[in-house]
Amino acid sequence: MAYVEVLHSETLKELVARAAPGYDYLAIRDHGKNAHLFKSRSEYLLKTGDMVWIPDEPPEHRWFPVSRGESAKFVFSKAKRPFKILLRYPDGGPVESKPFVLTVEDAQVEGTTDSEGMLDVQVPFTATQAEVTVDGYRKKLEIGALEPLHTAKGYQARLRNLGYATGPIDGIVGPKTRAAIRAFQRDAELEQSGRMNDDTLQALGARHGC
Repeated sequence: MAYVEVLHSETLKELVARAAPGYDYLAIRDHGKNAHLFKSRSEYLLKTGDMVWIPDEPPEHRWFPVSRGESAKFVFSKAKRPFKILLRYPDGGPVESKPFVLTVEDAQVEGTTDSEGMLDVQVPFTATQAEVTVDGYRKKLEIGALEPLHTAKGYQARLRNLGYATGPIDGIVGPKTRAAIRAFQRDAELEQSGRMNDDTLQALGARHGC
């Protein structure tokens, strides 16, 4: 194929879903032509304007028998991307092994959280907002409208989506945001510095899913 430019706030998973949905994003990350880029980047910390190599993929041909006078209907599904988020109760405990309904773009996705309270689904690539209902609670979620992960607003929004009380999403790293970072670091078994360092950013990106 060619090099594909990273869009604003886009992760590697999102880029691959947009430009080459048939590929495993880890294979793209580990491709030799991307080695130089990922020496200084992770799949969660790409910057706007980075160039990612997507190799050529041979087209897949499928044949369908159609007789003269008959018609055939083909349905193409929207491109989707993974979306996962850790759900917590107001007291901080995980919403573990509970059925949920995620409403996104006038459609509903049903599932069950895992033993850690993780919701893991596929959503339309164009989705920017969702609402989850689980165990009597309802919560609105931001998906595609997030600031880049490495920005203060970006990690504040992701921490809040995961149930950590950051205070306003204003880009100001005050006491509440630092307390939320420390709480996340504790749960991720990282040093509880209250600072958003590289290890914490990568863990947050992996836990949030984007």
